[in-house]
Amino acid sequence: MSKAIVILLALIAVVAGCVQPVSTGDQIPADAMEEKSAGTVADAVEVMEEITPGVTVDNQNVVSGTVTIGMARAAQSGFIVIHADKAGGGPGEVIGQTHVEKGDNANVIVNIDEAKATPVLHAMLHVDAGEHDVYEFPGDDVPVLVDDSILNVPFSALNIVAEPVEIEAPQRDTAAEEAMASNETGTAMPDGVMQFDVMIDDNSVEPGTINVTTGDTVRINFHFNDDEIYFGGLDVKSGYWDTVKYRHGSANKTRTVEFTANKTFIYTGYWPATDRAKASGKVEVTG
Repeated sequence: MSKAIVILLALIAVVAGCVQPVSTGDQIPADAMEEKSAGTVADAVEVMEEITPGVTVDNQNVVSGTVTIGMARAAQSGFIVIHADKAGGGPGEVIGQTHVEKGDNANVIVNIDEAKATPVLHAMLHVDAGEHDVYEFPGDDVPVLVDDSILNVPFSALNIVAEPVEIEAPQRDTAAEEAMASNETGTAMPDGVMQFDVMIDDNSVEPGTINVTTGDTVRINFHFNDDEIYFGGLDVKSGYWDTVKYRHGSANKTRTVEFTANKTFIYTGYWPATDRAKASGKVEVTG
């Protein structure tokens, strides 16, 4: 055997010794790799889809019947709705709206009814949950909630001047005061029922307490104040009647319940879409 052949065989042996066998136990099964990959993608998609809604708007002039919303961030397609300011503050009449897409919407221009504009306006974000690109509120297109509060941002319309209002000295309506006072104790009806009329909205129940006697048959006529109901309506709940359901904008704004009084209890109005508690009233039972 030649010297060259001996050297070649020696090199082959060295190379063979350096190669380590692959253990099948260390391999990751193909289906596990696919599952892990799919999970990672799903996690990434979920994170990407988490959008916290928000509205950014600067004080501005109304220009040619429009206002501009600097940024509307929506978790789903929806609407930017412009409200005039109502007496006492807060969003009042809707004077304009426009559709926005899911995600960030920059420099959103909204046409408004300038004749109804007030020095303070409100930019409110609603969802588009009904027919696409058709504003339906009252209805499916309810306001967006962030931390259980309606996403509403007030801003100043700098070139809108409030019309002067002549303020008259308040005069007491003694007849109305007496009627309200008597309403706390109800009206005895010919059929023997004690009847009460109660005004209710998001923020108040009037009268807040009605007074009855144990064993009375009680009838409450709930009258709903649309001007102070913002989130689609109210469900009035207690253990004494089936849930009273009122939806914003209904032609009939009165709902009636009847029950037998046996102990004092609280009833509460709730926003139907979120079950968030609003104003409460009390039935005081004595005797």
